[in-house]
Amino acid sequence: MSSVRKLASQTVYYGLSSIVGRMVNFLMVPLYTYQFSPAAYGVVSDLMAYTTYFLVLITFGMETAFFRFGDSPEKAGKAYTQSFVAVGFFSISLGLLLTLFHPQIANALDYTEYRKLFPWLIGTIVLDTLSMIPMARLRYLEKPKRYAIISLINIFLNIGLNILFLSRGMGIEAVFYAYFFSSAVKLGFALYQNIPDSWQIDFGLMKTMLNFGMLIMIAGLAGAINENLDKNLISALWKEGTVYAGKPRTGTEMTGIYAACYKLGMFISLVTQAFRYAAEPFFFKQAKEKNSKETFARIFHYFISICLLLFLFISSFDREIVGFNFFGLTKATLIDKKYWVGLEIVPVILLGNVFLGAYLNLSIWYKITRQARFGILMSGAGAILTILVNVLTIPFWGYMGSAWATLFCYAGMSILCYIIGQQYYPVPYRLERLTIYLLLALLIMQVNRSTPESIGLRLLLCFGYAGIMFMLEWKRPLIFRNLGHPSGDAGSTQ
Repeated sequence: MSSVRKLASQTVYYGLSSIVGRMVNFLMVPLYTYQFSPAAYGVVSDLMAYTTYFLVLITFGMETAFFRFGDSPEKAGKAYTQSFVAVGFFSISLGLLLTLFHPQIANALDYTEYRKLFPWLIGTIVLDTLSMIPMARLRYLEKPKRYAIISLINIFLNIGLNILFLSRGMGIEAVFYAYFFSSAVKLGFALYQNIPDSWQIDFGLMKTMLNFGMLIMIAGLAGAINENLDKNLISALWKEGTVYAGKPRTGTEMTGIYAACYKLGMFISLVTQAFRYAAEPFFFKQAKEKNSKETFARIFHYFISICLLLFLFISSFDREIVGFNFFGLTKATLIDKKYWVGLEIVPVILLGNVFLGAYLNLSIWYKITRQARFGILMSGAGAILTILVNVLTIPFWGYMGSAWATLFCYAGMSILCYIIGQQYYPVPYRLERLTIYLLLALLIMQVNRSTPESIGLRLLLCFGYAGIMFMLEWKRPLIFRNLGHPSGDAGSTQ
């Protein structure tokens, strides 16, 4: 259990930047939703979604390649140099190319009136990609405190600059200026005492790392599509003036409503991200231990249990969350009421992110066994589902179709990853109890959302669910000690 406790402690530090920091950043949503119309917020969300594709393309999977080929102190220095140089070259080269042709890109996206924003957006992409490998090295060196401090400085500076620029009446330009300057500061801190010790390029090693990273990159690009393409497709596929929820709406307006409510559904994704930062290097190191598979199964079980608990509470109290008015200090709610029409997506997005967390846990097998092609297969299958369901449903169901596409995508990827993974790297996962937790959470969620006026009943049901889960795990915990048992556990534990 000591290894699990170590992972948990590191996750707490990464959570300071990934969860606490972004929770503070989430408080920008009231400002955005009050300052911007849904259509204007839709433009911001649409353009920001495009940046994720370039971040994946430019880093070329070299974060994971660094962890894989720097898995010992003797190899780490050389692997860091190769990944740092490769990402730096890709970042600066592509940044210059995009800047040169940014007017044409703006015209192609039908954002000619926002053309002046593109150089700032491109600059932010370059700065963020340049900082990724140095930040990854901090994770490798197990320096979560420094990582958290740098990330929090970036987040709070971004928030402060947003407030400053918006107070000066800059409009949506404020968002892009704030991201650029805060990313520049982050890069400076990331590079401090973190420059490669040697600049000697080992072309053989770099080629090997790029070949490995390319597969991770392709899988990552498919993942970026799964996470962000919905926002791009809503703007493109929703016919302007089509009535939704009793009102004619534009594509960017639908995107803005979806993006604002999607933020609420991303709480579980933030927990997953913090966990992933700590877990990825941990899993690679733990794989060499005798009982690694039992450890992986135990971690999966408790992580998904926590995610299901979050799913139930947030989906049961989403209206109270968005209606929060900072204890009466302001009349403004967390999300402006003109966006509340989109709250119907919250349970679907939350459940989709539970399955995303499951997939990130399950997918470690193909990285450990160096079979990254399966990552491409599963992410590609998810991307196909994402595209098909969005294209088929957005013209009729609007952003609700995109929410279901998210759920189908991540659920499909998790199931496929589990089935294939058990053939190549069998881990004694115990899915029976998690299935019961899931079905019970869905039932209680439906009851709670059908009784919005009864806060007491909803609280009682949610805490009752938590109590049942606690009693089962405390009184009859999973032990994973008998790999010879057909179920992967001692039969008496159930």
